[in-house]
Amino acid sequence: MEVLRLAEVIGKTGLARSTIYKYADPGRFPRPISLGGKSVGNPSAKNGGITPYPCNFT
Repeated sequence: MEVLRLAEVIGKTGLARSTIYKYADPGRFPRPISLGGKSVGNPSAKNGGITPYPCNFT
């Protein structure tokens, strides 16, 4: 399973950090997963997760 860190997600989607977390709450964006300690990551597109410029954002 490939996991992307927040900086990589921002680079691929063009979304701001706050927007990513805002979209994750209602389920329109993959929720971050715990990597241990205070580290989190997001599933990559290979796993049905982050894709460049995701759609269905309203």
